[in-house]
Amino acid sequence: DCDDGYTYIPSSEISFSTTSLPYDSGQPYTCFNNTNLEFLNDLNQINDLGYDSPISLGTQTWNYGQLMVFVATYTPNGPGITSAPIHTLPESISNINEIITLYLEWNHLTVLPASFTQLSNLRNLYISNNQIQSLNDDFGNLAELKILDAGYNYISEIPNSFTDLENLE
Repeated sequence: DCDDGYTYIPSSEISFSTTSLPYDSGQPYTCFNNTNLEFLNDLNQINDLGYDSPISLGTQTWNYGQLMVFVATYTPNGPGITSAPIHTLPESISNINEIITLYLEWNHLTVLPASFTQLSNLRNLYISNNQIQSLNDDFGNLAELKILDAGYNYISEIPNSFTDLENLE
């Protein structure tokens, strides 16, 4: 039984590339936040990635039903997204508001959606090797950000709000 706002997914249907914590008697946590799943479904659909289940998309780490780490780096022969590069992030990315680490490297992203800067708990962001042309004007709202790898993009100007990123290392 899951709390309201969570969906039960049997442990037998949890992908090998997904870690769901905490483990209890050797079994993973099996309740997943509905809005987190909605983001993963939206990402899968708008990019035509072809995954059967939102929890088989990329490499994921969940804690008590919240998506904490998501590896969506395009790697045709390894972990991450293997079917096709991501070209669009849905506005529903703000649904994964507990995310701490996000890997989106080697995709075909050109922009980050406006809602991206609502990821207030994001500490580690890897968006290198895309085609991103600019960072959102309110990028400084990502106040917890410690690591940003945005190399090998087409970013020509850093927004003024970048100075608000006091935790950046």
